[in-house]
Amino acid sequence: MFFAPKSPKPVARGKRTKAFPALAHKQKEIRETEEKLHKQKAQLQRFLHDAPTLREKRTQRQREQFAPVPSSSRTALRGNFPNAEVLADPNFGSRPLRRERHKGLSLFLFLLVVLAVVAVWIVRLVL
Repeated sequence: MFFAPKSPKPVARGKRTKAFPALAHKQKEIRETEEKLHKQKAQLQRFLHDAPTLREKRTQRQREQFAPVPSSSRTALRGNFPNAEVLADPNFGSRPLRRERHKGLSLFLFLLVVLAVVAVWIVRLVL
């Protein structure tokens, strides 16, 4: 009874983080990643806001670059593409007609049947 009972020391708020350094480090990392994500979000929102105007500018540039010049369209096309001989062909890019496709398919099948007949004939000669 001669001595007064000791009361526990109150823990200050700033000292709690020193007691748990791993937790403080993790919280700091989380704050940094949050900041990075907010910056990325803002950047993507700006990109989405500016996307229609950028697309319009790009299409306008492409139209200007690849548009044929009325006076000499063939020379304009030859100047813009690396393989001008292919593009100078008037049949470039046109699809074959149904009749032409059918004719090619029938020729292929005929040659396949001839090959099969020749293969059978050779097998009979050998055996």
